[in-house]
Amino acid sequence: MTVSADLAGELTQLVGENGVETRPDVLHRLSRDFSWLSPILTRDLRPVTAAAGVRPASVAELVAVLGFAYQRGLAVTPRGAGTSNYGQSVPMVPGIVLDTTKLSGIHDIGKHDVVVEAGVTFADLENALAEHGREVAVMPSTVTSTVGGFLSGGNQGIGSIEFGSIWDGWVRELTVVGCVEDPAPVVVSGSSMNGHLHAYGTTGVIARARLLTAPKRDRTVLFAAFDSLAAATRAGRKLMDLPVPPRAIAIDDQAIWETFIPHDGHDGTVLLRAMLEVGTAEQGRTATVADGGRVTAIDDAAVRPMMSSVYNHSTLRAFRSDRGLAAVQIRGSAIVENEKEVRSTLPGSRIHLDGNAPRRFGKGYSGLLLSNWVDDATLENGIAALRAIGVVVVNPHTWLVGSHGGLEDYLAAAAAFDPRGLLNPGKLVPQCR
Repeated sequence: MTVSADLAGELTQLVGENGVETRPDVLHRLSRDFSWLSPILTRDLRPVTAAAGVRPASVAELVAVLGFAYQRGLAVTPRGAGTSNYGQSVPMVPGIVLDTTKLSGIHDIGKHDVVVEAGVTFADLENALAEHGREVAVMPSTVTSTVGGFLSGGNQGIGSIEFGSIWDGWVRELTVVGCVEDPAPVVVSGSSMNGHLHAYGTTGVIARARLLTAPKRDRTVLFAAFDSLAAATRAGRKLMDLPVPPRAIAIDDQAIWETFIPHDGHDGTVLLRAMLEVGTAEQGRTATVADGGRVTAIDDAAVRPMMSSVYNHSTLRAFRSDRGLAAVQIRGSAIVENEKEVRSTLPGSRIHLDGNAPRRFGKGYSGLLLSNWVDDATLENGIAALRAIGVVVVNPHTWLVGSHGGLEDYLAAAAAFDPRGLLNPGKLVPQCR
């Protein structure tokens, strides 16, 4: 779909000349994300370069754009910073890309929460909250991600040991705008948010969010080498019960940690890193040594580097060293209890784990099993084998919302906020449209 002068002119009337993008090279960039991390998505996802990019600078402009799209029958692909891994922000139907990064207001910094617009990055939010002695409860490992992008495509992150996942209460309320005949901002909270969280923008565009904050704490990172995954996970589980829970815990096989940790001073088959409140560092050292860990460093300067090497950032760093990898998301005690079988399910297996505590599962670990990419059948058989030995597996090689649960909530929200199926079409499971 090539943008017409008439369409560009009409969009310019809504958001101003600086709010409309028609340059082919920029449109190409706005129509891509990090789905190249998946060999399956790289092959099967058929992105369509948008006809125009639109950057509303206010919620009122966002409302106007979505009302216009409804009237014209234009497909709308919402996006934040484009760091999504699963094709969330890749258009599959000709239309417009709705870039929310200019929605950058931070409002109502209170004692316990903050109201923030969708385009604010977590780095900027952290800086603003720090001036008030606060920090956001949970944030992604990509600190340049926008709030709207993370809530539309993420789940857990830094802080999830203490506060859980996006469904566990630290998202207090959302302001959502639908692609309907007469759109208006709608505030949703409680279970009503379920149809909008992790929905890839298919059930309304998140304009604002009220997020829980916590007291800002001084932190350091404890590094410990272990000779086994079992010992490292035991130690990490004890660290989760420190008086102030760790902001993050990561456990990596050497084949993963050596891609982002300097080798000097670090040894062992498995590396544990724990981002601790400074006052609990010595308790953390004692607990780690008691489970056979060799503490190789406690380093305040490692906080920022650790933030960008946990969760899916560990995948990104590993892939930059070896583009021939594939990943599946794993969870549960069976990872360690059946470690030998887990490692045999896929060729070249290597394990990354993050400590967290979603309400559904409680304190424990989720993570990534990285392996050498062979073909679809090898991956599918490996996933089946993992599930057969009790590992909870999420297959990240899909762009479909609702494929891992929550379908009824997404259906109901889409019916109310996107009756014509114009929001990120092709992303809600086929039976939804």
